[in-house]
Amino acid sequence: MRTKNLLLVALGLVVSLTVSAQGMGSGNGKGNCDGTGKGEGKGMRKEHKMKTPEERAAKQTTWMVKDLGLTDEQKTKVEAINLEYAKKADAHHKEMKADAEKTKADKKTEREKFRAEQQAGKDAELKKVLSPDQFAKFDSTRTERQKKHDAKKCHKGEKGKKCCNK
Repeated sequence: MRTKNLLLVALGLVVSLTVSAQGMGSGNGKGNCDGTGKGEGKGMRKEHKMKTPEERAAKQTTWMVKDLGLTDEQKTKVEAINLEYAKKADAHHKEMKADAEKTKADKKTEREKFRAEQQAGKDAELKKVLSPDQFAKFDSTRTERQKKHDAKKCHKGEKGKKCCNK
């Protein structure tokens, strides 16, 4: 009788643990338990789909129009500049991803160099289109957004970041 009770308790424990474990996630390892993919907790990542160069350029142009008060003529020129540099970045990203020979450190160095060159070239083109006040506002907004982005990465526990006093 005692072994029978012990066996039933063990069986109940196994079943409850199995049911509990299955309810922990949506089955794909991403998102909330409801399967929406909108989880923000530890170990849960948002579904991330890289936007096309056109989508990224349009988004950047939209915030520049809104924040900088671009004229229609400026908008057209800025949109072309944003698209040109988004396409260059996309091509560089694909090239780096395909190059399996380089180490992470080499890729990071090359990525930083590429970003600096991109920024310098794009800034030179934007200075021709934007007024000095608009460019100054663009530059300060970009710097502010970069700081927020870096802080987000830091607080999400990105390896190697030393920006927190944890």
